[in-house]
Amino acid sequence: MQKRKLGKSGIEVNPLGLGCMRLGAACNMLGGGSLDFGAPDEKVAIKLLNKAVDSGIDLFDTAIAYGAGDNEKLLGKVFSGMRDKVIIVSKFGFMIDETSNTFLFNSATPSRYRKGCVFPDMIKWQCEQSLRRLNTDYIDSYLCHINMADNGEEMIEALEDLVKEGKIRSYGWSTDIAESADVMSKGPHCNMMELELSVIRPQNEVLHVCENNDLTALIRSPLAGGGLFGKETPATKRAGEKVDIEAIKEILASEGRTVVQGALAWVWAKSETAIPIPGFRSMEQLDGLLGALEYGALSNEQMKEIEGIYKI
Repeated sequence: MQKRKLGKSGIEVNPLGLGCMRLGAACNMLGGGSLDFGAPDEKVAIKLLNKAVDSGIDLFDTAIAYGAGDNEKLLGKVFSGMRDKVIIVSKFGFMIDETSNTFLFNSATPSRYRKGCVFPDMIKWQCEQSLRRLNTDYIDSYLCHINMADNGEEMIEALEDLVKEGKIRSYGWSTDIAESADVMSKGPHCNMMELELSVIRPQNEVLHVCENNDLTALIRSPLAGGGLFGKETPATKRAGEKVDIEAIKEILASEGRTVVQGALAWVWAKSETAIPIPGFRSMEQLDGLLGALEYGALSNEQMKEIEGIYKI
């Protein structure tokens, strides 16, 4: 597949990025409990990341929140000797305690405390901490984490300061709210949005914001969070009776693709601005994702066939 432009930067990247959330170690939750994505042993995670780079993958998505900073440290360890070969996307907006490996939020945390994490001074402080963990002088794109803010214009000012200081190259927002994306898109160095999109959730107005403003659309949950394999997810709940998932899977798996590879192919065909960032935690999963590149995007005919399956 041909490379895709990274927003307005002029940089070209592999059309497949990778989300690293599932490589982050488990962390404690405020008030008890833990957040565990079933990450592999660190040695395995390092092998996976090196294999990805050797295979031509150059965009990796992480966040402060993943493993309470552990995920950023992992990427810092692996990429320190090859920083010029990778594009690192990280996200701010959550608070962690590294010393106790604790995620300082839970479902009961009031929104006013969440929003305190996206005030200008806090954004800049979080950036400094991410730079330290990532063992780098700059972050390629720094995004506000989903559901963490509504002060787009204020964030732009702080993020532009970070650009001027050389600590980040660009910025954006992980959001499914078109109005928020539209505000952020006005920032001079805004380069991307991260949004949920999949063959099960085929519409998201944030994608149009990206297309209209020459921004990259990083696609999280391109595999519908397991919704293509019988797991009930927010995407499948929203779809309700509107999508015949089995019929769609049959098209996705045509021409020798697996369903996973077909789901990525659907994203590539959906928009030229889209770069899916599926998660992975095993060599088998990584090989399957890499295999999707050999097939490329679905054809116009296949996209029309899937469109016909949706029950309006």
